[in-house]
Amino acid sequence: GTGPKWIVLDGDIDPMWIESLNTVMDDNKVLTLASNERIALTKEMRLLFEISNLRTATPATVSRAGILYINPQDLGWNPFVASWIDSRETQAEKSILSVLFDKYIPPLIDAHKR
Repeated sequence: GTGPKWIVLDGDIDPMWIESLNTVMDDNKVLTLASNERIALTKEMRLLFEISNLRTATPATVSRAGILYINPQDLGWNPFVASWIDSRETQAEKSILSVLFDKYIPPLIDAHKR
């Protein structure tokens, strides 16, 4: 397709390697390696950092990124299950799974909290 291509980096930011990505996050979108080799990203390419905190992020990195905070307590289990159910092949399977998850998961979570 011609849509965006995502590079997803999941894990804490390490100041040693994140600095080399700052040039990728600039307008020129060029990655300069330690060997001085330069790799240009296309205009369709996007970077996504999924991190638990900004503790080790430098101001240079933070200033180049858009930051979205999602509180894990607000997310819950529903989006994960809905995404998985959407990947099922038949509508019958999707319907049955939705009913089962809605029936059994909330009481199990309530019981676990007690």
